[in-house]
Amino acid sequence: MELVDLEIPRPKVFISYSHDDEHHKRWVRRLAEALERCGVHVVLDQWELRPGTEITYFMDEGLTRSDFVLVICTPSYALRAGARSKGVGYESRILAARVLSGATSSDVIVPAIRSGRDDEVLPEFVRGKAYVDFRRDAAFEEKVGDLVVRFHDRFVYSRPMARKKKPSYPATLGAHQLAAMANAKAEWSDKLPLYERALALEESPALHRKAAFCALHLNDFQAAYDHDSLALDLSPDYSPSWSGLVVAASFLGRFDVLQKAFREVQKRIPEANFAYLEAAFYYGEHLFRTGRRKEGGELLRKVVESDKSSPYFDALRLRAQLYLASLQR
Repeated sequence: MELVDLEIPRPKVFISYSHDDEHHKRWVRRLAEALERCGVHVVLDQWELRPGTEITYFMDEGLTRSDFVLVICTPSYALRAGARSKGVGYESRILAARVLSGATSSDVIVPAIRSGRDDEVLPEFVRGKAYVDFRRDAAFEEKVGDLVVRFHDRFVYSRPMARKKKPSYPATLGAHQLAAMANAKAEWSDKLPLYERALALEESPALHRKAAFCALHLNDFQAAYDHDSLALDLSPDYSPSWSGLVVAASFLGRFDVLQKAFREVQKRIPEANFAYLEAAFYYGEHLFRTGRRKEGGELLRKVVESDKSSPYFDALRLRAQLYLASLQR
């Protein structure tokens, strides 16, 4: 399968690791290949070094010219970093010196634990930092996804936005006027109170869907779930809320509802529609993570092969590519 070429800047990541044994080297190469498939430019000694290459120059250039340094932590790596021995010792000295001098932000150093206990595998220069845990092989794709999100300067979960205090409006304003005012607002946190005020006066599936859409943008998944559920109570045939319910149920872990909602999406929304593709991603991801990889992969492939494009959809496509890439192994 040829993966879609996304026009997203490729962050450059240097992988620092110890050559524990051939099995570990193969695992690191597998990780690098997975990151490459997801739009990350990886600097890996196994690909870059040739007979006659100056090793210290390679390490200096890789560490200083990369956007991030991914540190693969094992007991052997920590031992060599502490003893300042071999290539790991050289790299750890450079990193520690650059962080102390302010030449490199400590935020660009991302530790990942492959084996061993926390207290025995984290070198001094990464202690206290949040790490990605690769100790369970079954979670490989999920953890690679966490790295991709980090390297593309995103967060796995976003902070819920604080809702502003609801302003008071004249009692004479009707639901349609309040909804029109909400449509004109630029901020999601300004829109939602107006939609909710309008719903208190007059309910409709479309207004509930708009409120749910706002709640999703504010990362209030329970409110989104509630509004789409209320929309479907009013009109079970209102297809936009079936799609919205898939997204909210996925984030809330309501997998029984997720399955039912996606079946309704399949019956009601064309596959080329953005709402279908968004729902296909979240249900396909669920299938993939629960062992139904082939079925989930078919849905995720539709997302990858779609010609839809937006910052949000490109992020979904990037994550779908990660899952599909794992099927090639």
